[in-house]
Amino acid sequence: MGRAASGVLNRAQDLSGIRVGLHDEIFQGARPVLAGVDAGSTYCYLLAAEAHRDGDTWGVHLLEAAQQGLAPDYTIADAGRGLRAGQKAAWGDTPCHGDVFHIEHQGETLANTPGNLARDIRTLTEWLRHDILSLAGPCLATRQALFDFIVEQLREREAPDVRRIRPVRIALQNQRDDLLAFAGVLDGKLAAIAQRARVPEKLVRAACVLHRKPRTLPAYWQGWGRLRAGLGGQFHAVFAAVSEAMAHTPRSSSLVENLNSRLRNYFTLRPSGQRVPRPAALLFQSSPLRAQPPGRAPRQESM
Repeated sequence: MGRAASGVLNRAQDLSGIRVGLHDEIFQGARPVLAGVDAGSTYCYLLAAEAHRDGDTWGVHLLEAAQQGLAPDYTIADAGRGLRAGQKAAWGDTPCHGDVFHIEHQGETLANTPGNLARDIRTLTEWLRHDILSLAGPCLATRQALFDFIVEQLREREAPDVRRIRPVRIALQNQRDDLLAFAGVLDGKLAAIAQRARVPEKLVRAACVLHRKPRTLPAYWQGWGRLRAGLGGQFHAVFAAVSEAMAHTPRSSSLVENLNSRLRNYFTLRPSGQRVPRPAALLFQSSPLRAQPPGRAPRQESM
């Protein structure tokens, strides 16, 4: 199948079933590749090697995807200006949630801060990852208060290593609402579960927080027992509903990074050293990532 034929196939796909889009920029050599993946099915609906990654370039591709029915409830992306400007121009008020994968990675780099400061920084970044940005956690308002505390503590400790700590602290400060947007989505789902089951919302939240503990610990089974006693006959249904809600509340665009690692084997290295992607239809015939949008059975095209 040639490039023109694969383009016709790609443009014929119905993207209306995608509810959450994951956007990122991957690079082959120095060339940016704009990528979009469906969080629910891992279907890649955008893979475009471009000379630029500015707002206009992103906007054109997102407008084209919208013509194929793409109208997600929200997207997830890092803080890239071009990506976000392009989505704003193409899709208006469609929310773009923050990507916790990249900010957690930035925080981990601070764990190697030299001297006595390292212990404090490591503690703060672990709190951020485990207690605030984790799915299993408190409500949005509590997370916001804890998030602000982390930012303030980093501010108080940044003087000895301004070059490394200040950029992370500012990134956290500027991205708080985007990074915690997933918590608002999860809060709504947990409230709906409590209403349907006619049980106190605090017990549904307890079921969520219990997912934080490994099943190998006695504390998990102690919490399980208390929760079962509180929910009675509703326990199994509520716990299963909470698990399902959490499994379908994405927080990062890391699937795009996963896509990048899978695609590297399919890129052709030119003598100049620049890698360029083959036609998308050829890429996905052997890829574990789904080759069809949600709701449609995969099909193989002859080469």
